[in-house]
Amino acid sequence: MPFVRDHSTRELLQQDVHKTRTDRARGSAIEEGDEEAPQGYIPVAGQPMPQTQTKLPPSDLVMVFPYKTHSTLRWGEAEKDEEARGLRQPNDEQIRQMESWKAKRNQVIHSLSDTGLVLMLYYSRDRDEIFVRVAADPNHLRQVAEMIRYQLELKPQYLSAFADYKNDYPGRRDLNYSDRCIVSHLYETHYDKETKGEYPQKDAIFRTVDRLRLIDHIVRSGDHNCAGVDVGQ
Repeated sequence: MPFVRDHSTRELLQQDVHKTRTDRARGSAIEEGDEEAPQGYIPVAGQPMPQTQTKLPPSDLVMVFPYKTHSTLRWGEAEKDEEARGLRQPNDEQIRQMESWKAKRNQVIHSLSDTGLVLMLYYSRDRDEIFVRVAADPNHLRQVAEMIRYQLELKPQYLSAFADYKNDYPGRRDLNYSDRCIVSHLYETHYDKETKGEYPQKDAIFRTVDRLRLIDHIVRSGDHNCAGVDVGQ
């Protein structure tokens, strides 16, 4: 079954940050050990959260969430550090507004995480916004493409036509795999100029526009195992 999660979102968001990550220079990246400050985490569909990840899938989509009503306010986990910088305390109205943003932001992040998307969260330079880089594992993209019957480009020998994506079917053992159906070789692989000649990546059959459309479907759609987030037009 696609999109099976071994960890709940709350478990992922409350998981302790490893010592090796805390000792590493984080730059402007932010972490979320609780619900106050978001932490970059890498949920992969069908797998528990990995302890280490050498290479992340490409991030084709960025979502921006408001964090503070003004960059000169003290707010969040870094409030003590911001006090030393001379930032001012927010008034009651500003606190209510930022608390509302926080609740909506956490709800959206939880919904996106539950779909199996890869999320990487960062503060903006002035720490008044939060940038969320959204990516998807290649296997995740394949599952979604087959579920919505997304059309991909075929190889030139098939006139570069477009056809519904299908995963390879290995067949059943009791039939001696006589019903096996292999179709992955039909789809065109797209290379970057810098990597041309190398062995194609797992997601090479997806163009950038294909990845964007599939991720957009996961984010917006109310289908099963989709986030159903209303992000406007």
